[in-house]
Order: sequence, then C-alpha cells, then structure tokens
Amino acid sequence: MEPLDNALNCVAMSESLEDFQSEYHCMETIGEGGFGKVRKAVRRCDKKNVAIKYIANSKITSWHHYSKTNQYVPMEIVLMCRCRNVDGVIKIIKYFHIREHKGWYIVMERFENHIDLFDHITNKGQISEKDASNFIHQLINILIQCHSLGVCHRDIKDENIILNLLTNKIYLIDFGAGGILHDGLYSEFDGTRVYSPPEWIQNKRYHASTLETWSLGILLYDMVCGNLPYDNDDSIVNCCVIFRKPISRSCQDLIVKCLEKNPEKRLTFTEILNHRWLTYYSKLNNSEIPPKCTTQSTYFQHSHNNLSLKKTAPTFSFMPDSNSRRISGETSPFVTPQSSGFEDTCMNESTDHNNSNHQKIVDNSCPNSNSKTLQQKQRNSRNNSSHTFTNFNFKSF
Repeated sequence: MEPLDNALNCVAMSESLEDFQSEYHCMETIGEGGFGKVRKAVRRCDKKNVAIKYIANSKITSWHHYSKTNQYVPMEIVLMCRCRNVDGVIKIIKYFHIREHKGWYIVMERFENHIDLFDHITNKGQISEKDASNFIHQLINILIQCHSLGVCHRDIKDENIILNLLTNKIYLIDFGAGGILHDGLYSEFDGTRVYSPPEWIQNKRYHASTLETWSLGILLYDMVCGNLPYDNDDSIVNCCVIFRKPISRSCQDLIVKCLEKNPEKRLTFTEILNHRWLTYYSKLNNSEIPPKCTTQSTYFQHSHNNLSLKKTAPTFSFMPDSNSRRISGETSPFVTPQSSGFEDTCMNESTDHNNSNHQKIVDNSCPNSNSKTLQQKQRNSRNNSSHTFTNFNFKSF
C-alpha cells in the first residue's frame, strides 16, 4: 500500500499566498459547513473550473507528519491524495498552507450540471428504486476502492455525494471525518450523528466497515422514502424502521439488514452487492417493469436479535419537509446559495452568534424531539462552529 508521504508527494503543494492569488481567481461561495467553506474558482492559466475549500487550523482534529517538509498536514488532505485515482472521488489538484490565513486551501476539480444528492432528493421528494440502486451500487464500488487503499470515509450521507444530472454518475466528497482503515475498534467519530450506528451511541466504539454499512442503510432509506429513518439517539438505539412510502419488499429487506442492530450480523459490502434487490436492478432494462411495491406502511422492529414485521394502514401522504432534511447545516457545494464569499462569515459572525441564542433547543436524546427542530439545532451547531476564518480581506483574490 502506498505510504502516506508518497501520496502527498504526488500532489502539488505551496505555502505562498502570492502563488495562490496569481494561480486562481476565486468567486462566490458554493458550500459551507462545520469544518470549512468552499468557493467556486477558475485556474488562471487554462481557465479550468475548480472548487477551493478553506479549512482553519483550529478546526482540524487529525494530522499527519509529512517528513519531506517536516510539518503536519491535515489528514483530510492526506486521504484525498491517497484516493486521487479512485473513480468516483472528487480529485484534489493542489493544496496550499497559507500561514497568513491560519489555514489550508484544497483545490479540487469542479463540474457543471452537478447537484448534491440532498438537493436531488429534496427536489424529487423521493428517488425511484432503480435510480437508488444505481447510486448505491456506484457508492459501494467507490468505498471498496477507498478501503483497498486503507482509507475509510466515515461520513456517508446525501450531502457528501454529488450527482452528474446528465450521466447519473456520482462522486464522493468531503473526507474531513475520514481516517486510516484498520480492523480494530475506533473510539472517535466526527461524522453526522443521525447517520451513526447504535454501537457508537451506546458504547462509543465501532468498526469502520460496519459503521459505513449502517450509513448506507440510512442513505438508502433517505433516497427511497424522502427522509431519514431516525432523528435522535433513542430511535437509533431502538432500531425501529417504519416505511411510510410504497417500496418493494426486497428494498425493505436490504435496508433492514443494513440497519441490523448487531454489527456482527450487518451485511458486508459484498453481501449488499449480491442482495437480490441490487442484482435485480443491475440487470433491469428501461423497458422492464420494476418489482411490485408494497401497498401498506410497514413497521420493522429488532427485538432481542429477532425481526418482527407488522402491517399498518397506508400512510403514503407523508412528504418530507425540504427545510428539515439537511441535518449538517452545509449548503450544497454545487448549487450556489445567496452568500457572496468567504468574507460573509467574517462580517456576519457576531450577528449569527447572537441570532443562535433565540433558536429552540431540543434534547438530542428525547425520543419525542421534533425532527425539524432537532435538525435545525444540529445545523446551527455546525454552522456556528464554522465561524473560524481570520479577519483578513478575501476580496483581494
């Protein structure tokens, strides 16, 4: 396996603010979250479209010592360098350590006609099983390639997947919560809580592969049902899955097996790829008829490692609240929001913090917490933590 230093050697690096300003023309903000902010940009020499992510030193929790320069590099950059040749991972082009700005800039490829999966689901209400199977199949193959390189992503969710609307090809982004893959137990987790498995909630321990299988189950449910299955710690630990949309029994079966409470019984990536639901759609032609969907809302419950199934009256009028679905607070890195750029955060920091005091706070462990309010709390928490940009003039570049 490629040493981490070798991966860094293959990607250009600079510590010159002058080089950064002369090489790239930065434009509007196209994404932001708890760990950084992303701007649209153009490489001046060839007019190549790129995206540039800024990460403040104060928000970086994992580092790698780079012997060539005798300095520490954010693990996110290291993981992106190692996965630079993985088909389906957004490629890193160059990175800058700008001491004057107390942080790092990651230059990445950027495409037109792309949207993140969160916005795609929100726009459609729910995704067809055929499209969902295509996305899950692509994503698992991406994760398998990353694992083969010793990299685990650990933050699989719709906001970290972007979609080419012309080809239906997906790309995995944001390795900020990632780590080096190993077979042992992990005791740290920087991913999204409502995508985290019950073993992390209860014991603060997990294995990377079973964590990502659980997150795939959450994501698949999100795609075909239009919302998340769990919105608080109690619901995650109880492992009750309620299907409120008419989806096939084979799709329900895959979701439940990914969301198995016992991590030792959870499906592996290979078992997911071989599941009858995925194999059916991999052979399906556009002219064929998809499997028959259930006509009743279904309720699955794990109880002492046994699975019980109950049928309830149809409740298909349920529709997700588009404002409550985005739980991280990040805006899409491929759909431009109203923000004008990095400088917005510096200018509005005090205002945002003052406004946050008026937000309704809901206990994350309360089983009756309102989903929209809970997700708003999580959004505010990570948004407030993102105000780490130093007070300098971004307009100069």
